[in-house]
Amino acid sequence: MAAPRELDLSDEVEGQRDGTTDFVFCLVGDPIPVLPPASAPLPLFDLQSPPARPLAVSDGHAAVFLAHPDGFIAARTNALIETSKEAREKGKASTRCAQDCCVIDVPLPGVTLLALSGDQSVLAACTGSEIQFFSATSLLTDKDIKPSSSCSMGRFGTVKDFKWLDNAYIVLSNGGLLSHGSLGQGLKDIMENVDAGSIQQEINVIVL
Repeated sequence: MAAPRELDLSDEVEGQRDGTTDFVFCLVGDPIPVLPPASAPLPLFDLQSPPARPLAVSDGHAAVFLAHPDGFIAARTNALIETSKEAREKGKASTRCAQDCCVIDVPLPGVTLLALSGDQSVLAACTGSEIQFFSATSLLTDKDIKPSSSCSMGRFGTVKDFKWLDNAYIVLSNGGLLSHGSLGQGLKDIMENVDAGSIQQEINVIVL
């Protein structure tokens, strides 16, 4: 078996088409707004404090999860691509947005971070000090907006960062408290005065 190839994406390149001998990237359409511009004029979020991670992409479900000020939407990737193509063909005559082709629109004001679990079965949505967990299948197939479980940072501040490790996760508050949790169970404090944390999944350790 041939050795795996790495593609360096450190340099941002804009244009209609770019690639290497192994990969080709094509711009298939024009940008589309998340919400109707008439009811949600740009900028959609406060540019002084934008969401940390307003986008989560699932290859397995062929779906995209997008945050907006009143919650988040789940949309099929193909539907977004077709809407983007339509925007290119019709130009200013196109009035469609991502919300128009969503499978479900979940009301959850103040979403700052969306994160899919490693197996893409669970979506974590963070709002302030709260973390709510949704079944990706329930959202996309059953259109069920009820979270399967939730937890809270409580008095220790709002969620600054969130990282998955299989069915477990770590959470960092804006006050520097690092906590560990797993689905269906509460959070356990690990360390205080932490600026940043990350998970090395291959060796199951937390790097501070």
